Amino acid sequence: MSGSVEIVLWLHEYELRALEKQLASNGTDVEKRMQEMLADLYSECVPFEERQAIQERINAEHAEAVADQMANTTWAAYHITGHGEDLYFKTSKADTLLAAAKRLRTYLTAEDNPQPASFAAVLKDRTEITQAEYDQLLDQRLQNTGKVSGVFEMDFDRDTFSAANAMDGWHTYRIHDVSVAAYHAFRKQNISTDQR
Repeated sequence: MSGSVEIVLWLHEYELRALEKQLASNGTDVEKRMQEMLADLYSECVPFEERQAIQERINAEHAEAVADQMANTTWAAYHITGHGEDLYFKTSKADTLLAAAKRLRTYLTAEDNPQPASFAAVLKDRTEITQAEYDQLLDQRLQNTGKVSGVFEMDFDRDTFSAANAMDGWHTYRIHDVSVAAYHAFRKQNISTDQR
């Protein structure tokens, strides 16, 4: 994929300082102003049809790069209910049951001030999705395609934590029990993931 090219300009430091001073009084800076001038020059010199074709090519390359990234990403999906929330989201962290349990334990025992308003708020890398997208990820998980590492449902009103298993479907536990299990799994530092 193509990318941006750096253009280097030279100006004596005394001249640059004077220019920066003048532009600062107008609420801008040299780099921003030069970028605007370069964009104006591009629009003035390159015919509209050619600019449009170039923009389409840039958009196509970007879309291809995003599609490649998505194809090579392993997802985990969450459905969170309770306390007035009903959220569906995914994360590219490839959470397994063990990782999701650790995230839950971290949320439940958080001593942050203020404490996160919801479990979803703890996941900074989440992307909200629709129920239909969640169902698609669940289907991939149950088919064991390798593209979905885990699908989870947490209902904080009912105190349930459910995980979809590719071999035998859904397993449901009490949230408290999952938190305690995560505590025991992670209390020792020097053990393997399999041992946890």
